[in-house]
Amino acid sequence: MPMENGLTAVADFCKALGDTQDRQELGHLIVQACAAAAAAETAVLYVLDTEHGQYALLAAHGPSSPQGQTIPASTEHDQLLPLSHSQGPLAVSSLGPGAALFPSDTTVVLPLLTRGRLLGFCTCGSRDGGTAESADRTERLTLLGLCAALALDNVLLWEERRQTRRLMRRSDRMRSAETMAAGFAHEIRNPLTSIKTYITLAPDRRDDAEFMSSFSQVAAEDVARIERLIDEILDYARSAEPQFSREDVNKVVASSLHFLDVSAKDRSLQITKQPAEGLPLVTLDRHQIQQVFMNLFINGVESMAGRTGRLTVATRRTTKHGTEAWVQIEVTDTGCGIAADTLEHIFDPFFTTKHESAEREGTGLGLAIAHQIVRDHGGYLEVTSRPGQGTSFFVNLPVDPPRRAQAPPIERRRPTR
Repeated sequence: MPMENGLTAVADFCKALGDTQDRQELGHLIVQACAAAAAAETAVLYVLDTEHGQYALLAAHGPSSPQGQTIPASTEHDQLLPLSHSQGPLAVSSLGPGAALFPSDTTVVLPLLTRGRLLGFCTCGSRDGGTAESADRTERLTLLGLCAALALDNVLLWEERRQTRRLMRRSDRMRSAETMAAGFAHEIRNPLTSIKTYITLAPDRRDDAEFMSSFSQVAAEDVARIERLIDEILDYARSAEPQFSREDVNKVVASSLHFLDVSAKDRSLQITKQPAEGLPLVTLDRHQIQQVFMNLFINGVESMAGRTGRLTVATRRTTKHGTEAWVQIEVTDTGCGIAADTLEHIFDPFFTTKHESAEREGTGLGLAIAHQIVRDHGGYLEVTSRPGQGTSFFVNLPVDPPRRAQAPPIERRRPTR
């Protein structure tokens, strides 16, 4: 009967893995499966923490679970070395001095190895030391260890990839900081001027009721305007997990273009907006999509450096597969264009055509990040270009992206302009 329960535990564990991408959830699955497969009362999982050079406790199963325990990844006498050379479970008694590293009730240690690297290990035991060794148990735990190691490796790689993408997006925000700062300075100057005028004149005209009433209202509105601008800057710069909500794409486009007006005017460039009427609301992360738009807009403006030109932003409703509702945003410039051999690499990370730019050296991350953000929304990004005539980017977004690409939509209470 224990053998059947052990096999069932391994099978159930493999089925439960699915698309598990949460480290804590996977940890609990592993310790529960190990305890069942080894017929043990307790199971404790330790996972490699490369930053601190130790194996940290991730999950525990049993009546008395240790809390916050860690084991050094490199010990004085390489006490963990046997685990790095075994694909199957090891009796704790065979580890010599290394046995002292583990919980006192440990009888078996299951290493989790992948690509020659000890990602972690799971200790199993009981108070009376009764997890008797058998060929069946060894086979079950070996199979479980292989599956658990692969699953753990996938989760750690996914976390690393997510962190890398988060850092790349944060870095790309800095690229548009100069443009946004110029727009912010321009937008804040006018309300500050009116507030300054009111403060200057108020002492001499405090008995003028009409003046005090009208100008105080203007000053209050200008303060509110500055607050909105500051909120938008902070929201844009803030690094956060995606927050999906139902949004008006035309408003997101207008908000993104708002900070580009000053830069365009300084370069004698025209910005043409062609918003479609009656667009359906789209489920998206407003700030991530705004980052995509800012990237495309800035690229378009920079491609027209040294010449007069026009940036055209159009929105339209489209359909896929006959019935699926989509929205397309087209960003077209009349700049220098992109050569055909360059166009096929345009979304590759760190590929850039701006190394020779006198204004700013490109990082080659902007379009790669934009491409990934759009994909994360269930959409796709297209580009067409004619050297010497200009380039068009097409952001295609489904009105309702696949559920795997989004969290439950939230209602945004703060009004947007």
